[in-house]
Amino acid sequence: NEAQLLRDRGHVEEAIVKFKQAIALDPRHSAARTALGELLLKIRRDDEAITVLRAAVDKNPTYSLAWYDLAFALRTRGQFAPAVDAYEHYIKLKPGDPDPYYGLGRALQHLGREGERRLGQRHTVHRG
Repeated sequence: NEAQLLRDRGHVEEAIVKFKQAIALDPRHSAARTALGELLLKIRRDDEAITVLRAAVDKNPTYSLAWYDLAFALRTRGQFAPAVDAYEHYIKLKPGDPDPYYGLGRALQHLGREGERRLGQRHTVHRG
């Protein structure tokens, strides 16, 4: 894919344009939306990334990677309650994956939900 090649070569703005073109051609293209969201996160355009990733999960609520990236982006921006919701969606789709439990635990900690945080940590230890 041309957008990915541009991204990999460091042509960030050109890659963003190509990802947006791919999405315009196929609005349900979850991989392109998620890749665009990830790229926007890397260049610290977090608010744009969140908008793109929310659209990705709205268009395809079973695309797990979009939920994971959305959860990370929300937690990074201090939006802890929506981050918890996004992590929980991801976990429902990928119950055997230990990766989301650290981020989930951090978000729960910021919300003062310590008991739930400890449960997430135990899950990580047992699955990790």
